[in-house]
Amino acid sequence: SSTTAQEIVNYRLQNGPYSSIDQLLKVVSKSIYDHIKGLVTIS
Repeated sequence: SSTTAQEIVNYRLQNGPYSSIDQLLKVVSKSIYDHIKGLVTIS
């Protein structure tokens, strides 16, 4: 959803790029991560 996308972006703006999946999982649920994992890059 656009709300989830905004939460992902807001976290990145406040904390810098995601450096681990665990950081992303602070923002989205495991089920959402499972749906988007092919679309995101963690570096």
